[in-house]
Amino acid sequence: MNGPTRRDFVQVAGVAGMFSGVPAAAMAQALSGAGTVDEANTSRPEIAPTHHIRFAAIGLDHAHIYGMTRAIMRGGGELAWVYARDPAQLAQYRQEFGDVKLASSEDEILADKSIQLVLGAPIPDLRAPLGIRVMKAGKDYLSDKPGITSLEQLADVRATIQATRRKFALMYSERLEVRAAVHAGELVQQGAIGKVIQTVNLAPHRMSIPTRPQWFFDKAR
Repeated sequence: MNGPTRRDFVQVAGVAGMFSGVPAAAMAQALSGAGTVDEANTSRPEIAPTHHIRFAAIGLDHAHIYGMTRAIMRGGGELAWVYARDPAQLAQYRQEFGDVKLASSEDEILADKSIQLVLGAPIPDLRAPLGIRVMKAGKDYLSDKPGITSLEQLADVRATIQATRRKFALMYSERLEVRAAVHAGELVQQGAIGKVIQTVNLAPHRMSIPTRPQWFFDKAR
């Protein structure tokens, strides 16, 4: 697949930061089936994917990787590799997505020239460095949020984008994996509610201290 087609695919998959130019119908293709809104009010016909790319997942520390993987697969992605150091994480991921090939190292994935996109949901402070390595290997990168945890990382990511011309994108699941939010975006594009100048999401998370890993509470991470 050539470069522009791959980039079109990443846009269709609903990647934040590239959303403004994506037609509502294209976004619906990648996001079909997401969210928890009443199906009777939001159902839409399935749209066959018009793209095909091979992608891999590196880093399974946050469960958002599951929604990210499903979104890319709905858009026509073929899951080719997965790599993580935790055997329990790998077992759970393969239980969900089948007998996906296990990489012996991150480098094994980065060296595979057939891989066009890498998804990553490692511990947050590791996401930007992973994305930089992915882009330097000639691939695009889709990160869980937050994808960058310091101004230094931001500067490094920007420099790598400039040098490689690859994409570093974030998956904002609340905006792109919830049907009500997708429909709201369609209404905005149609001009149905006037000119929107700002949106904000103030929904709180549950603390869930007993079930969260320690890195959730480490400011540096």
